[in-house]
Amino acid sequence: MAAWNLIVLKFGGSVLRSAADLPAVADEIYRHLRDGKRVLAVVSAFEGQTDELLRTASAHFGDDASTATACFVVTGEHQSTALLAGCLVRSGVSARVMAPREIGLSVHGSALDAEPHSIDRDAIFGAFERQSVLVVPGFYGINRDGQISLLGRGGSDYSALFLAHRLGAECRLIKDVAGVFARDPALAGPGALRFSAVTWEAALNAAGGLVQPRALQFAQLHRFGFSLGGLSSTADTQVGPGPTTIGATPEIPPPLRIVLLGLGTVGSGVYSRLREQPERFDIQRIVVRDPGKHRPVDVPDGLLSTDLWEAVNLPADLIIECIGGVSPAGNAVLHALRSGCPVVTANKSMVARYWESLSRYMRETPRLRFSAAVGGALPVLETLSKHAGSVRRLRGVINGTCTFVLDAMRNGANFETAIESARRAGFAESDPTLDTSGTDAAEKLALMARVAFGVDLPADTIPTRGIAARDAVAKVKLVASAVREQDSIRARVGPEELNERDYLAGSREAQNRVEIELDDGHMLRLEGKGAGRWPTAISVCGDVMDAWRDKQAELTKNRQRQDVSA
Repeated sequence: MAAWNLIVLKFGGSVLRSAADLPAVADEIYRHLRDGKRVLAVVSAFEGQTDELLRTASAHFGDDASTATACFVVTGEHQSTALLAGCLVRSGVSARVMAPREIGLSVHGSALDAEPHSIDRDAIFGAFERQSVLVVPGFYGINRDGQISLLGRGGSDYSALFLAHRLGAECRLIKDVAGVFARDPALAGPGALRFSAVTWEAALNAAGGLVQPRALQFAQLHRFGFSLGGLSSTADTQVGPGPTTIGATPEIPPPLRIVLLGLGTVGSGVYSRLREQPERFDIQRIVVRDPGKHRPVDVPDGLLSTDLWEAVNLPADLIIECIGGVSPAGNAVLHALRSGCPVVTANKSMVARYWESLSRYMRETPRLRFSAAVGGALPVLETLSKHAGSVRRLRGVINGTCTFVLDAMRNGANFETAIESARRAGFAESDPTLDTSGTDAAEKLALMARVAFGVDLPADTIPTRGIAARDAVAKVKLVASAVREQDSIRARVGPEELNERDYLAGSREAQNRVEIELDDGHMLRLEGKGAGRWPTAISVCGDVMDAWRDKQAELTKNRQRQDVSA
């Protein structure tokens, strides 16, 4: 029995202003994937695009062609949803666009001001069997004549709340403010009070310009609670039955001072994502072996250095390790942690080698985060951590190189040709032995077992067999598995011929898939690209954003203490 939590996230034009905002929105979606949720993202057109399309339609159609106007206006949503889905897929997230017709979003009313009526729950749940994220245009549905009808100004708020209510899902409306305020915080005057919770009735008065009134009325009628806040916020306003309470406005921390170790495939992806958010991140230094190799990344001359120890001793808020290998990465990371500086790494070999020394820095508010060490964009370590102590069995396809090679051999290539194809596609190193021998999968499984079961399971103690030419059989995958049996853990890595209905059999190329069986019988299923620049970068940046939110929460709590003392 598969189980997951659903959340509906609504992104309007105030946060998805242009294509430049797509990575930040993708990070917000990935934040909820890391929390073990499936995400239905309801998306508006980019800022101002709907108004422009309405003006163009009015100029060409006049006021007598409402159906044609509706068909023309929704092209704005079609563009933003397609671009967001593409951004997610590039980042290794399993995502697809689902149009209102596909999810059965039927509406009643006029072509330009309709209201939602029903959805096809089975179609949506069926799609979530295959995807982690569904991206839905939020401004329209299909009327009883099979024609497109708009949901009115702010209609994506309405469709998001309607979908969440019908699906029994959590709902979060993401705006360009940190919640609902007693008055517009952008206006001059004393600081506006922010609600930590507000009743539907009070929200209709306070948030009428922030949330579509019909959407609020729908939520009130159905007694449906939801939250409202900004991108990456640590505190939302809860809209529901109340009582209405005042809360602190989240503090915006100064940009985190970042030292980046490594600018290879992963490091350059991380650098590209962080430099797009200068309001949050200030990159102080980038350590490379050969500065001349990294000019195409367009890094300012003053940032590059070959002096690892000078860099890790800089006054920084966070060190991101993307060097790879056990040494000198391990010594640098331990030095930084012992000096009090938090670290993010994607280095599974280093984490496994120094596990005993590093484990003390992983507890409570962690100073060491290593989510990207296993599975790239697949949030497997985060999920296992959340369910640590209640995992009975885990099994997964967690090496993209082996999956690619096995697929190629089934399509007629011999072993050597398949390896060369994997190299050209960027899925295999010049020497792929670590992958094809099963060693890489065993190292990942060892980390997964440590997080899930709390046991020391060295990779070299796991029975492991890699792939070879004889494994060119339909539905063969390299499977890593571990099961808790009384006081011991039974683990193995090796090729297995899977039933075509097996969830793991659906893995292709660099996609990883993992099944986690809990003690209560629930089965958690995860998928995502397990390697490459952007899948690993989004996972690293997920840890970096957690560090940023920790800083925000700390500053907000300190401000509250100061206010109480005053």
